[in-house]
Amino acid sequence: MEMHCDRREFIRTGVSAGVGAALAGCVTGAGGKGPRVWRKGQLHAHTIWSDGQALPEEALAVYRARGFDFVCLSDHDQFPTATDHWISVEKKFGEWPYHLAEEALQRAEKLAPGSIRVRDVWCRRYVRLKPFAELARQFNEPGKFLVVPGQEVSRSCHMNVFNVDAKLEDELTDLTGKDISRANVTKVARRIREVYLRHARPNGRSFLMMNHPYWLTWDVDPRVMLDVPELQVWEICNNGSEEAPRELDIEKAWDFVLAHRLANGGRLVYGTATDDAHSYEVSRRHTNCGTEGGWVVVDCPGELTADNLSQAILRGDFYATCGVEIEDFSFDDMTRTLSVRARPRANEKLRIEFITTKRGFDRSIVEQHVRAVQKEELFRDLPKVNDTIGRVVKTVEGPVGSYALADDDLYARAVVISDRPTVNRTAHYPKTQRAWIQPVRGV
Repeated sequence: MEMHCDRREFIRTGVSAGVGAALAGCVTGAGGKGPRVWRKGQLHAHTIWSDGQALPEEALAVYRARGFDFVCLSDHDQFPTATDHWISVEKKFGEWPYHLAEEALQRAEKLAPGSIRVRDVWCRRYVRLKPFAELARQFNEPGKFLVVPGQEVSRSCHMNVFNVDAKLEDELTDLTGKDISRANVTKVARRIREVYLRHARPNGRSFLMMNHPYWLTWDVDPRVMLDVPELQVWEICNNGSEEAPRELDIEKAWDFVLAHRLANGGRLVYGTATDDAHSYEVSRRHTNCGTEGGWVVVDCPGELTADNLSQAILRGDFYATCGVEIEDFSFDDMTRTLSVRARPRANEKLRIEFITTKRGFDRSIVEQHVRAVQKEELFRDLPKVNDTIGRVVKTVEGPVGSYALADDDLYARAVVISDRPTVNRTAHYPKTQRAWIQPVRGV
C-alpha cells in the first residue's frame, strides 16, 4: 500500500524566531530528531536490459564514483531475474533500441574489472547480463551505496516503481496502444497502480512515480493527477522534450495539480528530478539522456535502506535538484514558516522564490490548443493555468530565506535558482540550475 501523510506531521523545528534562528546551529532532520543525513540518489536510469547504451555494471560504477548513495535501476518493463541471459556485442550502437557496442563493453570492463563474463563464438562476441540480485551483491555497501529494485512501466504513460522486485509487465498485457487522451491515460495509470499495489511493500516502503509528464507530446494531461489522487510523486525535471508544448510549463502544471487537489481536500504531490539516463560515458555527462541532469537528495538519518528512503520521499523529506545544493530546509508548524538555506558554490549567485496558491483561486478550467516547441504538427488540448495559480509571493536574493504562510495559502513551496547555466537545452529543462523544495500544506 502507499503511505499518505501531511508533511507537517514530520518536519517540526519548534523554532519561532525567524529564519536566522530556525536554521542556526545543528541542522535538524525530519521531526527535529537529529542531524540531517543527506543521501544523493537517482530514481530513473536505464541499461542494456532495455534501451540503455551500457551494461548495468557501468551505470552503477559511474553513479557510485560520482558520489551517489543510491540508484534505482528502472529498465522498461523489466525486472531482471534471468541468470543465463547473453546478448551480442556489436561494433556500434546501431539504431534505437541500441545494441551493446564494443566501446561500452570496454568501459564496463575497466570500471568493474574481472566481473564481466564474455563468450566468443566463432566471429561473434557475447556478454552475460547480470540479474538484479547479483548486481546488488556486487555493488551494495552498507551505509555507503545501495542498488534499489525498480522498473519503468511503459504504456500510454510511463510510471516508475521504486523498491518492488517483481515484473509488473506480465500482469499488464491488456494495456496496449499509444492513446494519450486524458481518459485513456487515466485508465492506464489506474490499471498500473492496481497491479503495483499487488506487489507494493506496506507502510510506504515502496512508491509509484509518474514519469516525464511532458514527454513525448505532453502525454500526461495534469488533470490525470487529479483523476488518480492516490499518486504522490511525479517528475518535474527530466531530460525535457522538444515535442513538448510551449504553453504549459511543468511547474505551472505542478501548481495546478497542488491547487486543485488541496482545494478538494486531497493530498500533496511531490516533485522529483531525474536523469532518465541511457548513456554513461563522460562526453554525455550533463546532456540529454546522460548523467547528473537531475537527482534527489533525501534526508535518511537511519540505516541506508530502500524502505527508509521510500518512506522519507513519501513524507516529502527530500529536495530535487539539477545542480543547486541545499544545506537545510524546515517547516515550523507553530509559526507556519517554511525556511530554506542553500549552499552556494564559489562565485554563485542564488535567489529563492516562494510560491503559493490562495484559497478561493479561480477554479474554472479552460482548455487551450497547444503545439509542440519544434514540431508544430504535434498538438493537443490541455488546460490553461490561470494567473491565480502558482504565484511567486516572495523573492529573496541570496542563499537563505523564509516565508510565513498566510491564513489563505493552500500550500507553499520554494525554488532556489542559480545563475549558473545548464547544458541541456531541450524544452521543459531549466536554463539555469535550481533546486525544488517540496510543498507544505497551508489551510
